[in-house]
Order: sequence, then structure tokens, then C-alpha cells
Amino acid sequence: AHAFIFEDTRLGRWVGHQRSFRNKGTLSEARIKRLDDLGFIWNPLAHEWEKNFKALKSYKKEFGHCLVPAKYIYQGVNLGMWVGTQRTRRKNGKLSVQEIKNLDLIDFIWDARNSKGQ
Repeated sequence: AHAFIFEDTRLGRWVGHQRSFRNKGTLSEARIKRLDDLGFIWNPLAHEWEKNFKALKSYKKEFGHCLVPAKYIYQGVNLGMWVGTQRTRRKNGKLSVQEIKNLDLIDFIWDARNSKGQ
């Protein structure tokens, strides 16, 4: 079991290096293409945000609104917590203009307490 932990640590470090090298412009186009062909995730935070946003869009399509209950799990995503985090991130100036725009396009509810529960 310890060998697997060591291998996971080495792999994680290697993955981080590939991202860093690409950001610095020192990763060859051939290596970038090979990693792209494998479905390598260059920006895990953006990837996770998009996955959760996609779940929220699906939730809205199913229920007709974006007023997700606080502890609601949807499609394997803790969507209630993620929605609350987006509200907090916006309030603290941590949400990008594009993220705000994407959420606004699906009628995201920024203030759940004052919502009439669409």
C-alpha cells in the first residue's frame, strides 16, 4: 500500500510540473499535444467549476430554477454547497466576470434569502 502512495505522490508532482512548464512556455508543443490527446486537465479549478456549472444548468432544466437547497447533492455534485460558495465568492470579489456572466445567463439567484422561491 505504501508503494501506491509514493507513486501517487510522484505522479501528482509530475502532473504539477507539466502544468507549470506549460505556463512558463517551456513545454514542447509535441508534449502538450500528447497530454491533450489523453484528456489532460490543464486547469483543475476551471475544470471543476465547469463541471459544477453544467450540473447547475441540468438542475435548472429539471426543476425550472437555480434555488438549490443548501445540502442538495445532484448528479454526484454537492450542488447546494457549490451554489453557496459562488454567492460568497462574488460577495468577496473572487468570482470572475465570465463566471458571473455565465451564472446570470441561467438566472442564478444571488440572494437566496430574499428570493421568492421561483
